[in-house]
Amino acid sequence: MELSCYMVDDYQYSLDLLNYYITNTPGLKVIGQDTDSEKALSKLMLQEISPDIVFLDIEMPKVSGLDIARIIQGKTGIIFTTAKREFSQESYEVEAIDYLVKPFAFEKFQSSIKKAFHSISLRSGATVQAEPEVLFIPGNGKSESIKIVHRNISYIKASSNYSDLYMVNDKVHYTFFGLGDLEISLPKSSFIRVHKSYIVNLHHIAKINNDLIFMEGKGEIPISDTYKKAFWDKITPPGKR
Repeated sequence: MELSCYMVDDYQYSLDLLNYYITNTPGLKVIGQDTDSEKALSKLMLQEISPDIVFLDIEMPKVSGLDIARIIQGKTGIIFTTAKREFSQESYEVEAIDYLVKPFAFEKFQSSIKKAFHSISLRSGATVQAEPEVLFIPGNGKSESIKIVHRNISYIKASSNYSDLYMVNDKVHYTFFGLGDLEISLPKSSFIRVHKSYIVNLHHIAKINNDLIFMEGKGEIPISDTYKKAFWDKITPPGKR
């Protein structure tokens, strides 16, 4: 499944950032954008454009994002992108998929997209798309992104205000994404949090000795009491628990 995206915001730089996020996310495509909310509403009502997801700012001249959402509710998925927190309750009333408060990071956006895939698949009766196999993190350049293949991540360690991604080829990538946000973005079938500072890839565990995980190649990861039960439940076959 590929989801088509339409963006409505009266600030062009907000549209530019959204476009960057969408084009760097597998399974999404941009089919249009508008800074004029009245023009956008007309296109949606006349079905000149029929997106799977509409990204809507809320406070815009002419027609607000909430007014647009009330009209298109039930016809397409809605994700609000706004600098205002106080409209979150109204977003539930129009059954929005998510409510992103500006400025929002790429990992927050990806979390919303996972919700969108699930919501739209249930609504359409389509088979839920397999989870994307890659993660994009900001690179050194202003518009540069580095593609990280999930299976090549050995484990992730929280480090101050950012996270270190330890790869199976011994490379380490640094990102300002928080561990909690990465936990949401990564597939739960392969990754699990075992400590407040660690997420491990189950496919690269060499052995477990009491409360210590030994990763293939190198890396010793502690299992904390907080995550111990969930970890053992995950790796223990049914009937053996």
